Amino acid sequence: MGDTVSPLSPRAREALDRVLAWHEIERREKAAGLGRLAPSEPYAGPIFGVHNYKKQVRKAARAALPSELAERFCAAHLRSARITHLIELGANLLGVQYAAGHKQLSTTSKYVRPGFRAAVEAMAVDAPPTGENVIQFPKRSVNG
Repeated sequence: MGDTVSPLSPRAREALDRVLAWHEIERREKAAGLGRLAPSEPYAGPIFGVHNYKKQVRKAARAALPSELAERFCAAHLRSARITHLIELGANLLGVQYAAGHKQLSTTSKYVRPGFRAAVEAMAVDAPPTGENVIQFPKRSVNG
């Protein structure tokens, strides 16, 4: 199996380099018996770290949804919608499982729901042919 090459933006490359350097420092300190002395700095910033986007999500929901829906809306709805959308588009279920961070495929499969799009696709499947264009083969005798 060959290597996979993924392009990184300069900002993402810088963040990845900081994390790798941090892990190397931690590995050396652990090998020297020093315990955990490495700073947690690489996990801060726009790519890594804990972020709270509740205010921004709430503001966007209020602008786009009726008030009764906007009050109940949360970021988890966006995540669920994206997972469901990927599955509906025919994405590989194992790939969606990995991207969603699910340990069990059964968790990902809960996002598979019957929907209008799936019904249209099912109805578009060709029916078995009938009429003049069908070749009839004689039935074979069970005993013979």
